[in-house]
Amino acid sequence: ASPEADVASLPHETPIIYGRNDQAILLSTLLKFLHLIPGSQLHDFGRCGHATQIDFGTFARLVSDFLAEAQPNQPPALD
Repeated sequence: ASPEADVASLPHETPIIYGRNDQAILLSTLLKFLHLIPGSQLHDFGRCGHATQIDFGTFARLVSDFLAEAQPNQPPALD
């Protein structure tokens, strides 16, 4: 729904989390996001649908680990 230029201009590392059985968003769309967003990471889970945060128990750990790896001594950008 967002223009590719807007997606490509995201300034932060971004986790892209995908359930392989998702029937709402195509994997090809997320692969395009992976290409467009510098520093993005794709995590895909089998036997999981659109609601990865509900369907897959390690979602919270994945997000927590991603945030913990962020540089804690840098203030967030206020752009």
